Amino acid sequence: MSQSLPEGSLVSARVTGHRPWGVEVRLLAPSPDVQGVIDVMYVTDERPFEPFGDYPEIGRTVKAVVMPYPPNGQLRLSTRDSDIDRVLEDG
Repeated sequence: MSQSLPEGSLVSARVTGHRPWGVEVRLLAPSPDVQGVIDVMYVTDERPFEPFGDYPEIGRTVKAVVMPYPPNGQLRLSTRDSDIDRVLEDG
């Protein structure tokens, strides 16, 4: 199901977990209950970045952009303002 979301799609997701490598999420729209991840480098444009300290809170709803799919098909997202702004400008 997740690969039916085109790269560059804007989605809403709820943060479900924090990991050293990034953030776990579950989509709300447009594909409810699909799980995905936000790799640490795609959480924010702000630098320096502190893992865990700069992650969105568990339970928070975030807007995110679908990133290119890796070979395993896992849904990967970005919550960086630069990626979201690019989608909104192009859309």
